[in-house]
Amino acid sequence: MKAVVTLIFLGLISIALCAVSIGDYSDKNHPGKCNIDGRILPPGIHQSPTECERISCGDNGFAERASCGKKMIRNCIPGELVDKTKDYPQCCLRYFNCNGEIVKA
Repeated sequence: MKAVVTLIFLGLISIALCAVSIGDYSDKNHPGKCNIDGRILPPGIHQSPTECERISCGDNGFAERASCGKKMIRNCIPGELVDKTKDYPQCCLRYFNCNGEIVKA
């Protein structure tokens, strides 16, 4: 029981730190698929090749796009992502400049 509660809690934390949008990405020329920025995707879960983002395409053309949320650290300036080539959400790790010290968070 304790393990289940811990897993649910960790899942809620990961959800809280992301940004999610849902939209209609159907394309009349490609029924049952999603047209995401010109890429035609079949139903399923996909990693964006250019963004730190997970795309869940439904068979009706609707898609859920999950990306990194805004992460702030007091007295720090957010910088670039550490490695955009990693799969989401591992690619969300970002550099921060904290009073001249560069940290990853």
